[in-house]
Amino acid sequence: MQKNFIFVCDSVEIKDSNKLSAYGIFDSVGAYGFPATQKEMAIVVNIEVEENQRNKSHTERFEIIYDGKYIIGRDTEFNPTSPRHQFLHKVENVLFPEEGKYVVRISIDGKTIGESYFLVKQVEK
Repeated sequence: MQKNFIFVCDSVEIKDSNKLSAYGIFDSVGAYGFPATQKEMAIVVNIEVEENQRNKSHTERFEIIYDGKYIIGRDTEFNPTSPRHQFLHKVENVLFPEEGKYVVRISIDGKTIGESYFLVKQVEK
């Protein structure tokens, strides 16, 4: 399996005819001080599933990592039946200990298939 895309946004939902609606896609977060908390955010992952991997049980894991340290993550069991599969991870109260680059890592069955990142920056009030 391979990733088609990963992005981070404020919120996400599935609407009419299974259309994805993402709001506030971002590549950086501003914080007035640290540690900082992001009350809500969503991680969207879309993967390509080879035919021989369909109709089988798999585990997808997303993690947010900062400076090699685990911040948050979640495992999701799934059984893909089509060439593409999409994950919508809604997370709350994500704690950012300091300014820097935060990596979003996606793994399937224990194998990393892709990464993305966003920046957390100090801003003035």
